[in-house]
Amino acid sequence: MIFQDPYESLNPQSTVYNTVTEPRIIHGLASKGKDEREAMASRLLKMVGLDSATKLYRYPHELSGGERQRVAIARALSLEPELLVADEPVSMLDVSIRLEILHLLQTLKDNLKLTYFVITHDLGVARYIGTRIAVMYFGQIIETAETDELINNPKHHYTNLLLSSIPGSERAQALAAGADVDFSYSAAQPPAGCRFHTRCPNAGEKCASVEPKLSEISSGHFVACHYPLNS
Repeated sequence: MIFQDPYESLNPQSTVYNTVTEPRIIHGLASKGKDEREAMASRLLKMVGLDSATKLYRYPHELSGGERQRVAIARALSLEPELLVADEPVSMLDVSIRLEILHLLQTLKDNLKLTYFVITHDLGVARYIGTRIAVMYFGQIIETAETDELINNPKHHYTNLLLSSIPGSERAQALAAGADVDFSYSAAQPPAGCRFHTRCPNAGEKCASVEPKLSEISSGHFVACHYPLNS
C-alpha cells in the first residue's frame, strides 16, 4: 500500500535503507548479506527516481515531500506485488510535484505490469492513472465504467456533480444544483431509497423510498439510478 501522507507514513527513526528493506525482512524474503540487501535497496531507489548514493542512509526529515513519497513507493514495491493500493497518493504533495509522481506511477505500472487500486476524490487523478473508475457515494458504488466513457458520458447525477467541480469544466454551471450536503446522514446512516436523492435535482417520489440497483445500461457501464442522465 502507498499511503496518503508521506510525512506520517515513514518512521522518522528509520533510514531509507531500513524503510525499503524492512518488508522483505518481515516476510522472510531478505538476503542474509547486507551487501545484497543494500544492492536491492539501491535498485528500488533507482526505480523510483532517487539517487541511492545520496539518499540511501538519510532519514525522512532530510527528504522533501516528493522524495518521501518516492521512498514510500519503493517500500511498496519491495515485495514485488501484482497489486498496489494507493490512497490519495499525491494529495499531500506540492502541485509542482504531483504530476511527477503520477508519471512515475504510470511508468511503473507499464514496466512492472502492475494493477493499481487508487482511492481518490480527484477525478483528474483518476482520469490520468485509471483505466476504469468506480464512483462511490455514502459508501456505495453508484456508477462504474471505463475511464473515458465515465468522464465523457456520466449517467449518475452525483458523477455529473463531481465533474462539475473540476476547474474549467464545461459542467461548472451545474455545480450549484445539489451543492448543499445534508450532514444528518452518513455512510453508516444513509438516506432511505437512493442515497443521493436529498441532493439530486431530478429526484422523484420513487427515489426517496426505493434504493436503485447497480444496473448495466450500456456495455461495461453500470449505474445505480432510477432516472439516469440522458436516458
